[in-house]
Amino acid sequence: MKFAALSASLLLVLTATTSTVWAQANWQLVTSVNPSPGGRYLYGLAYDSHRNHTILFGGRLFGGFYTNETWRYDGANWAQLTPPTSPPGISSNMMAYDSGRQRMVLFGGVNSFGWSGATWEWDGTTWLQRFPATSPPPRGNGACAYDTVRARTVIFGGWNGTRMSDTWEYDGTTWVQTSVGVGPSGRSDNTMAFDEGRSVIVMHGGYNDTFAGFLGDTWEYNGAWGLAAPLQSAGAVADPAITYDRGRGRIVLFGGKQSWATPNTNQTFEYDGTTWTDITATLAAAPSGRWVAQMVYDEAHGRSVLFGGIDNSNLFPGDTWELVTPNVATHRTYGSGCPGTVGRPQLILDGNQLPRLGSAWAVRLRNLPTGPGTLAMFSFGLSNTNSVLGALPFPLAPLGMPGCVLLASPDVNLFAFANGGSAGAALAVPNQAWLMGLHLFAQGGVFDASANAAGLVLSEAGDGKVGL
Repeated sequence: MKFAALSASLLLVLTATTSTVWAQANWQLVTSVNPSPGGRYLYGLAYDSHRNHTILFGGRLFGGFYTNETWRYDGANWAQLTPPTSPPGISSNMMAYDSGRQRMVLFGGVNSFGWSGATWEWDGTTWLQRFPATSPPPRGNGACAYDTVRARTVIFGGWNGTRMSDTWEYDGTTWVQTSVGVGPSGRSDNTMAFDEGRSVIVMHGGYNDTFAGFLGDTWEYNGAWGLAAPLQSAGAVADPAITYDRGRGRIVLFGGKQSWATPNTNQTFEYDGTTWTDITATLAAAPSGRWVAQMVYDEAHGRSVLFGGIDNSNLFPGDTWELVTPNVATHRTYGSGCPGTVGRPQLILDGNQLPRLGSAWAVRLRNLPTGPGTLAMFSFGLSNTNSVLGALPFPLAPLGMPGCVLLASPDVNLFAFANGGSAGAALAVPNQAWLMGLHLFAQGGVFDASANAAGLVLSEAGDGKVGL
């Protein structure tokens, strides 16, 4: 009876969501990691949302050595990878995951040979150097984030003997400089993350060459820069770790150096678009004070992951911490879509509307044909192992859809017309406690007459876990 009631609720498409009471988050030291990458700093770290793991590259080791190691963290264990091709040993590189192309993008950095202006991509198996027609000047110690709405990797600032103030975007083909002459002042050792709920990149702090040196301003970018005016600030800080905590709908900032005369901080701040809140006093535990660490959000497990950095004894702890929220709702991607006339449709979480009790799970299809009357389909179901067609995944080539695979049971299908190559749908989640922890599944498709005999292509799928 419960599942019947849930199926009935699948027919309700919400136009608004209810407010959410956030559960208490706490830092937890991960003790089951063996082996781990070992202490290092100024490395690249980003979360691969299709393969559902974190990738670490490079950094500087004790003694000043530059490494070109590639490591993977799956939410429980680290594993060192051995790709056939790698960038040279480097630190201070900027790295983000391009979810639209399913590639890790790495730019710049520094080693004993000087500053780099190279662009590399990780495809899940190996590193591939790219040679775009236009590239930013070589640099390290800048900020990098991927804008999932505009499908661009964005870098700002950095250092190559000068504190830089330029903004560049990479679409997978070339780099383009934007916001020329407008935006934040030149800086390095700044960090930024993409706020999925508000569709803006948030940047805070950094270091410049003024007398004060350490910066405490907050900026937001969505193709143009705007200076934010939070009610409370996270203060002046260089090289904090930053990420967007999808489960809590907050930017999380940890640690960093606030001045040359004070110890590295172990404060944890959250930013909701209105104010920065220091939640340090509410936490039962926390990593030691440190700077030049990195942090990502593990979408599959619903937690922020912090690694490494330099502590107040100038040691490299090499430890892994997770900021965990009980009963958090999650959304992860799995499987692969099939190509249509404009590429593979991409299914993404829409506006950070996770499957929370009493709210709605919203998903969006991108990379759709832009012609008039383009119709998209959204299938929601209760299984990713069985369907009316048989066991999942179910290959659809015999039905005239070569390369397409059914990944989620199509218990209920919703339809929407695309606008500008995109379409969305939302699934109601009743406010019933027994639903907590239940997994729901979604897959999108678009009617594309020239793509194949069936005139239909499908996206990858989404796995949503009901929570708070």
